[in-house]
Amino acid sequence: MLSLSELFFSKILLLKRFVSNVQIIEGVSEKERLENLGILKDFGEIMLDKRYITPAQYEQVRLIQRHTLLTCKSCGLKYHLDELAAEDHFQCEVCQAIIISLSELASLDLEPLLHDQSNSSNLIESEFFKLESSHSASVDTTSPSAVAHKHSTLRFSSLDESLSLLGSKIANYQLLEKIGEGGSCVVFKAETPQKEIVAMKLLKNTGEQEENIVRRLVQEAKLTKKLRHPNIVQLFDSGSEQGYYFLVMEYIQGETLREKILREIQLNPSEAVDILEQVLYGLEVAHKAKIIHRDIKPDNIMITQDGVAKLADFGLARGMNIDAHITKTGLIVGTPYYMSPEQAQGHSLDHRCDIYSLGATFFYMLTGKVPFQGTTPIEIILKHISKDVESPKKYNPHIPDEICYIVFKMMAKDPANRYQSTQEVLKDIHRIRLCLQLPYQKTFTCICGEPYTYVPQYPSSIRQCRKCSYQFWLPPPHSQSRVTYFYPDWKEIVLAKIAINHGWFSPQEAAQFLILLIEAKNYGIEKEAEDIFGELGLGRDRVFRLQQELKNIIHEEESTALFGQIALQKGYITLSQLRSALRHQQQNPLYIGEILVQQGTLASSHRADVLSYQNKLVASPLDIELRKNLLQEKNISRSLVQTCFREVVERSSKESNLNLARLLLERNAISRHQINRQLYEIFQQILLSNAFSF
Repeated sequence: MLSLSELFFSKILLLKRFVSNVQIIEGVSEKERLENLGILKDFGEIMLDKRYITPAQYEQVRLIQRHTLLTCKSCGLKYHLDELAAEDHFQCEVCQAIIISLSELASLDLEPLLHDQSNSSNLIESEFFKLESSHSASVDTTSPSAVAHKHSTLRFSSLDESLSLLGSKIANYQLLEKIGEGGSCVVFKAETPQKEIVAMKLLKNTGEQEENIVRRLVQEAKLTKKLRHPNIVQLFDSGSEQGYYFLVMEYIQGETLREKILREIQLNPSEAVDILEQVLYGLEVAHKAKIIHRDIKPDNIMITQDGVAKLADFGLARGMNIDAHITKTGLIVGTPYYMSPEQAQGHSLDHRCDIYSLGATFFYMLTGKVPFQGTTPIEIILKHISKDVESPKKYNPHIPDEICYIVFKMMAKDPANRYQSTQEVLKDIHRIRLCLQLPYQKTFTCICGEPYTYVPQYPSSIRQCRKCSYQFWLPPPHSQSRVTYFYPDWKEIVLAKIAINHGWFSPQEAAQFLILLIEAKNYGIEKEAEDIFGELGLGRDRVFRLQQELKNIIHEEESTALFGQIALQKGYITLSQLRSALRHQQQNPLYIGEILVQQGTLASSHRADVLSYQNKLVASPLDIELRKNLLQEKNISRSLVQTCFREVVERSSKESNLNLARLLLERNAISRHQINRQLYEIFQQILLSNAFSF
């Protein structure tokens, strides 16, 4: 049987005269045949496979589907037509009203939806629903990567007004493409003077009272500029110009948590716990900065293409212990379906209101249902205040009791009975993971951009990309709870160079070896260089020869070009002491640094300092090359790259293992696979140069 969205797809195919009735019937028969075999396949893909439609026609109909909105008249919630995976009938997730049935959709004339988007007649309406094109609808389809609070009285006067802004500049941001629209705002993909891509949300004021509201929100948004974490959508700028109030945020490609759940109905407990954990890490940073979010909900959590959860929409955030109302407007800030009892009653708030809202969101992840349902916002709010939340097991019996406990404690009515901090929730999550041995899915992206979904496990294993044949580690559990990035030391680069000189590795294979070595360090995988050589197919005899040649080079280079010269330059040893150690080395196969320490002429701390300086001789050129390459990338902040590079230069004399890659990851400016791709190219250049010829 076709789902509602597939039925809609088939009707548009017929209206567009892309297919005949006979071809539709054959496509439905093929779908039923596959389902009987246990194979689930989208109807549109079946029509593509049978070559009844072209890829261009498929995309054209999908675009119409994505731009068609179904509105529940009972509660006003809106759905995209491509979200309706239900069969027989579709029930509103909030008020539980049956909006539309399969038979009703089958009988509808969808011709009005194909009218020109400037035509106001592209609306289909019944007692329970409205169907309309999102091009003409005054509805919020804003990406949460640039969302602020919605005020229905603040709006653009017409669609043409927002479109007329394309190509123009506001506050030095060039508006490139419209990516979202709401009754109060329009969101654009924009470009900074440094050619960085950002998301810019514009709100237009229409009166003095609304102007004061939005000015206050923009002012509050400035609080969040200092929040930098991989699990937070970063706010870059805010202000007003040319009659528009604007927020400039990180541009993210992905989907909201709500969109993900609508597509998947409900998440398995392991994946839900994983997303909760990531959001908690981001929220922890905000709470430490004494900022509360006040509007945590599935629409304000973004899931990137790499599977990273990011908390968005800090436009409503304020400092701790504030009033839940916005001064004299009488407007309660927050979303009724996820609002804490104290927030609903207008009491003073602290960080525990966020824990409640995140608990309600966690409930939605596990069940696909909101915790409390009602026909009006007031009814829902009253239930948050007075009614106990039902067990998630009612909707998903496979949820472990330990996870239900976390939901109940996060959503306790009295803030004193909740978790008192994000750290307390994280502690219980980690304990439950160990007890239940929960598998959970992660997404890893190869340097070519190909995504992989996997269940982290020990020991980690090396996989080969199905697209580009590149080899990579699948990160083990909890490998990215903190941001790290280690460069290889000079000896490891020398090993790779020796392997090339012998013809055992190509420059590409040697560069791949170095990336695998880096990621083993970053992920805490206990693998040495010889282990990784073995993983890449290099025999034991060749690995032994590599190690012997490296020792010969180290003895020569450490004493003359590297260790000895650095130790002399720093004044740690004299020339006569170095010569004495060199004579001793002829009878003892030790590193020159070890000999100097044994002879008592060099302190262990000084030896560590010299070795650290040696590593910086490698790190500095890598940072210079990485900076040069990243400045050529369009989707990476040039100004942030320059700022981080200057910071590395200033701090490197005081901090070990500090490099440009690590700072950019900490600033949430780049992903690991992007850095790995850049270093993969840089390593090839270095290994082919004379910089490491022995």
